[in-house]
Amino acid sequence: MVKYNKILAIGAHPDDIEYGCGGFLMKIGAESDKFAFVASLGSAGDETSGLSRAKECENAMKIIRVNKLVFREEVGISYDKYEQISNMINKIINDFNPDLILTHSQNDTHQEHFILSQCVLTAARRSRSSILFFNLLSNTPSFKAEIFVDIGDVIERKIEALSQHISQKGKYYMTKEYLDIFHSNRYAVLHGIRYSEVFEIYRIFI
Repeated sequence: MVKYNKILAIGAHPDDIEYGCGGFLMKIGAESDKFAFVASLGSAGDETSGLSRAKECENAMKIIRVNKLVFREEVGISYDKYEQISNMINKIINDFNPDLILTHSQNDTHQEHFILSQCVLTAARRSRSSILFFNLLSNTPSFKAEIFVDIGDVIERKIEALSQHISQKGKYYMTKEYLDIFHSNRYAVLHGIRYSEVFEIYRIFI
């Protein structure tokens, strides 16, 4: 695996980072500095959104072993908050200077995921950070899986991290059955990787 000293993971909601790249963050190793920024306390209109979700996320990130976790303590993401969120992310990028940024794809049908992805690209437009988009169930078929990470040795820890999101346990995508399907990429399976996380490349600096 390529060595990254500083990794910045950016998610729209509590559980997005864990779901999309939690395995990768565990695989990358304890020697890497891992920073997570969560841009809301949950989706607008979701009755589970709020500070309790931040606590669930904190518990999950301890399992993933993220060094620092920061929240934007507001519910929902909308275009009227675009500048505010982009500026927050830009400051984190300037202060932390990550080698790699992991975030939502532009090929995502969840409007808050999509807006945040745009915010990240705006904030990182002059940085030298490599950027990968992680996969979520709301991604469209246009999402192009280009990097395959074998997470078979950490899949149980990833599921344990996701289980910390108690408020979301009734969602079908949190069930063991769905998680088995989600982590079973046919191309990866063809090459002997049973459980994988996949990423789309926005840009890579080497």
